[in-house]
Amino acid sequence: KFSAFKKLRQKYRTAGRKDDSFRLIKSHHAEITKLVNKQIKSKKPQTIYFDQFIESTQIYAKAIWNDNKQQEALKILRASMKTIGDRKPTYNISFLIGKIQEEQLLFDSAIQNYNEAITSYKAAKEKKISVDKAFDQAKVEWSKAWIQYKNSDPAKAAASLKEIADNSTDPSEKSRALFFLAKSYKKMNKADEAKKALEENIAHDFFSFYALASYHELEKPLPSIESVKSISGFAFDEKLSFLRKGDKDLLAALIENEEMEMIDRAALILTKGNIEYVNLGIHLAENAQFFMPLFVGFTRLNNADKIDLFAKHSRLLFPELHAEKVNEMSKKTNIASSLIYSIIKQESGFNPESRSHADAFGLMQVIPRLAKSLAKKYKIEAFKKPEDLFNPLINIELGTYELKDQVERQNGQLSFVASAYNAGPNALSRWVSREPILDMFEFIENIPYDETRSYVKIIARNMLFYQRLSAPDKQLSFPIEFIKIAQ
Repeated sequence: KFSAFKKLRQKYRTAGRKDDSFRLIKSHHAEITKLVNKQIKSKKPQTIYFDQFIESTQIYAKAIWNDNKQQEALKILRASMKTIGDRKPTYNISFLIGKIQEEQLLFDSAIQNYNEAITSYKAAKEKKISVDKAFDQAKVEWSKAWIQYKNSDPAKAAASLKEIADNSTDPSEKSRALFFLAKSYKKMNKADEAKKALEENIAHDFFSFYALASYHELEKPLPSIESVKSISGFAFDEKLSFLRKGDKDLLAALIENEEMEMIDRAALILTKGNIEYVNLGIHLAENAQFFMPLFVGFTRLNNADKIDLFAKHSRLLFPELHAEKVNEMSKKTNIASSLIYSIIKQESGFNPESRSHADAFGLMQVIPRLAKSLAKKYKIEAFKKPEDLFNPLINIELGTYELKDQVERQNGQLSFVASAYNAGPNALSRWVSREPILDMFEFIENIPYDETRSYVKIIARNMLFYQRLSAPDKQLSFPIEFIKIAQ
């Protein structure tokens, strides 16, 4: 029944039936609350219902929080913790309480709940209790450091951020920590330490958003693309020697018949380890214009191998398919082609048949009901039904007009544009009205949706690489459109 609830909820969300979705969430939570209370009184309670109750509580509280009713959401979360007691670990609920309190600027209370979340999670692991695989302790540690940074406590923030930078094995997390460590040092008037942290960021990561943004903080342009040289010995294998002849024949047949879903599965089955996966990804990008394995595998490489691969295959990592249509729409709308390509790369990986769980279609992941509105507004007669969005030319036209509308609404502030494109304009309005925006890097990190926060950074990074590739001999600056303070 819980699975059926989640499927129906997703169906309502996909159809844009927000009110129906909320009523479903509310009634389901009331129903499972009654069921859990019965289980508590039972001599042999079934613990699966407690897990479902905790998940239902989070879904219900988030729905209310998204409606800007923080106090009501907190009341639900605290009541659920009281109901659960010590029957199940409640680290997810503690973390969500902390996030809401952080939005309310109740920093001390938020840190207390983050500490409770970490303690509860560690205790569950020590007792060998099954834990939620989606819970990320490093994310909670970052949240604590971020509060210290926002709470004008640069010394404490610097200590926490340095610990994250020194211990993190995730390059993007290390890069983010170093960037805000430098900003903390600047607040402490430690210019030399700030410069050192930014230079370390650049030296160890040529690809991530915050490594690129470090050039901006240093008031330096980025080096030209022509200067990016291979520095390692990535094990290129153009002949795919790790594949048997039968596997190669199968792959060739799948490519010939454009069986993209099966190719995607085959890439995982036929390879062992990321190096083989990347080499197969190169082959698929070159021979089938299927880029996702290469995109995914690239993110898992170390910095030296990323540079090596980029130096040899930059145009596979940043394709420019359907260039004639993209350039046409760029001229029509005054939207940079680099931004259009950046959106396509992130939204669909250049797969025209892509369809998301939210029922967004095609290269730029356009939602049918929005497509209908855009087609009417801009007199696009070629769009008649949702399946037309799988046509790259129609999709690029509608998607670019959506971008144009957002750019006009946001006065050209591209971090706002990317936020609205991913999370919707209502969510963006809520975030913008929260508190004065004095630093766009801080605004981006304050975005409460993980997906949207990452999305904004990825779009900025992609756009910058497309700009650099279009002028390979030039030293370009970080795109100011993403970090200028909106008027």
